[in-house]
Amino acid sequence: MDRRDFLKCSGKACAGIGLGLVLNSYLLQSCAGGLSVLKLNQEAGWVNVPLNQLEKTGFLMIRVKDFPFEIGVQKKEEGGFLALVLMCPHANQPLTKAGSGYICTLHGSRFAKNGSLLKGPSTAPLFELPLKMEADHISIQTGAFKA
Repeated sequence: MDRRDFLKCSGKACAGIGLGLVLNSYLLQSCAGGLSVLKLNQEAGWVNVPLNQLEKTGFLMIRVKDFPFEIGVQKKEEGGFLALVLMCPHANQPLTKAGSGYICTLHGSRFAKNGSLLKGPSTAPLFELPLKMEADHISIQTGAFKA
């Protein structure tokens, strides 16, 4: 390898390493400010979500003990709240929060933030759990879901 080839190769390697470091720091920053998951217990097929947990972002991901999937709880634009089981109806796979909606990483189905289907192969929207508003919390009926 002559000097010119060595410099070309070294320059490309340095550029690749620099780009990798920049992207890595960006990804770490976005993860640090990302979603937190609130872990809760259910009692008699219901789980209670404190309203103060939804004040900052209007969205909350909850993991309920002995419930097979995470639940996305969000404030509706027209008022009230929505609780969605984050399971792809196509293959019963967990969903990932992606932008303002959800994606199934197994086959690529996409869902809007309200649970409606945007792109298949799924043919059904997300399952919405019944809920009721209380003074300081939302009660979500987890017993209404059968996987």
